[in-house]
Amino acid sequence: MGLRKKLVRTIINYRDKGGKFYKSEDLKNIYGMRENEFNALEPYINIKKDTIKVFSKKIIANDLLLDINSADTLDLQQLRGIGPSYARRIVKYRERLGGFSSIEQLYEVYGMDSLRFHGIAENIYVGNNGIQKININEAGIKQLIKHPYIEFYLAKSIVKYRKEIGNYTDTEQLKNANLIYEELYEKIKPYICLK
Repeated sequence: MGLRKKLVRTIINYRDKGGKFYKSEDLKNIYGMRENEFNALEPYINIKKDTIKVFSKKIIANDLLLDINSADTLDLQQLRGIGPSYARRIVKYRERLGGFSSIEQLYEVYGMDSLRFHGIAENIYVGNNGIQKININEAGIKQLIKHPYIEFYLAKSIVKYRKEIGNYTDTEQLKNANLIYEELYEKIKPYICLK
């Protein structure tokens, strides 16, 4: 078929470790799959519907709805495709983050792909009171860099700008600090406060 050996090994490893393909487009999610390789392979893909199984044999209630900011690891394991180790990963990242502000942030959890995400998206939501905020008028560099969105130089810039202007009176003032662009500001906005 003309595929690279490394790509073939990746596909076989994924399948051997329990990975499933539900439709031919799922092969595009394989790490290293190039568009031209997928196009060459696509006419030969045959996925039998009767061999497709849901991520696990667990029966999941159709009305299951979990707040990902308050769910513990046992709660999360009720979701399709979420086992014990993955549930721990979600909780650990939630703690580092200070809570999720949107369900799309689950993509930032190591190993989350669109298949797994779409399998659980209708069963999760983000509660209103789950976010821990950082007071940008008091936090030092060490406290700021604990947040996954704030690296050292950004934290330094936030503190330096605060020293120049006095305390922040509006979170929008962060945009005037070096290294903060609009998209980054929108990401960190739910996690900051003035008091």
